[in-house]
Amino acid sequence: MRGIFGLVLVDALVLAGCYTGPSSEHYVAIVDELDVPAGWQSVKTVVREPDQDDPCDTAFSSSCPGAIRSFLVSGDTVGAYAQAKDVVTAAGFAITEELLPDCTGVPSRSACSFRASRHGDQIYVSVHHSAAEVGIEGGAPGDAGVLITASRDLTR
Repeated sequence: MRGIFGLVLVDALVLAGCYTGPSSEHYVAIVDELDVPAGWQSVKTVVREPDQDDPCDTAFSSSCPGAIRSFLVSGDTVGAYAQAKDVVTAAGFAITEELLPDCTGVPSRSACSFRASRHGDQIYVSVHHSAAEVGIEGGAPGDAGVLITASRDLTR
């Protein structure tokens, strides 16, 4: 049994080294093309790729390579969620899954989230009750934190 597990692990590691899909720049460009509302403040972009300072593995992470951008959004989670859906669909993505669309998720987890896909690419949006929940300092009480992750669509 150990031999089979070892063989599967070696095969996965070899396949990870053979990744031939888009680079992280492709996913940064996707996040850059999103026409977010004027009130959204872009705080940080994290680039995910095997050769970055905080490396990821293409075999074990759907967001590797990828890009994650965090936003401070004035207003509540319900409004931020609706705006995020408009932004993503205006960029030609089709929403494929919604989780807690009424934004009733508990604090410390996303209040609501959705996935959308377009031509082999995926966007995952999570809206949080506060900016602090996604590592954003500042912001007023009641402001939302939004994370937008662009990566490959593994459902295809």
